[in-house]
Amino acid sequence: MPELIDTYCTNCKYVTIHTILKGAPNQVVQCTECGSIHPMTVKKEKMHAIKVVVSGVDKTTHYTILKPADEELKIGDEFIIKTGNEGATIVHVTSIESEARRLSHATVKNIKTVWTRDIEEITLKVAINLGQKTKSIKYKVQGDKEFIIGSTEHYKTGVYIIKKIKLRDRGFVFREGGRVLAKDIQRIFAEAGRRKDMQQD
Repeated sequence: MPELIDTYCTNCKYVTIHTILKGAPNQVVQCTECGSIHPMTVKKEKMHAIKVVVSGVDKTTHYTILKPADEELKIGDEFIIKTGNEGATIVHVTSIESEARRLSHATVKNIKTVWTRDIEEITLKVAINLGQKTKSIKYKVQGDKEFIIGSTEHYKTGVYIIKKIKLRDRGFVFREGGRVLAKDIQRIFAEAGRRKDMQQD
């Protein structure tokens, strides 16, 4: 069976299915629609520069990045951004500005600024019920750490049992065994636990 590939046809002027007649490095292909034979054409994507504002745990940072001009970005998307010195982080899109308007989605070539939050590491907020009062704590965790309703978690020298999780977007998770990633949590509501609870989990 011949090997097939999607590529740009110089005769049809758009991407079609081609049969590979000659392999790399100088590939020759035949269009299955018009039958023309030609070297494989790699159509370069046009890139567009956009400003990205990243809200992190301790600071807000501004970057200018290049993305394919025809790519669509929307609130809730996640992508990797290079932070310099060969570093990188994952960001979550929270707002998009195009021509002085805030939009839920837009094509990159029409975007001026994208607001994001760093989800590589986040500050987790926890409200612990102590009976007559509530203790609020916060500490840093990895964005992909999973928290489970009913499970026991420890922080420094303390322990708490998760009872309810408020989501960043909307709503709550109550059901026993419900799972939420740290990057999606607005606040955890919990009861004070004991060290032996931690040992039993």
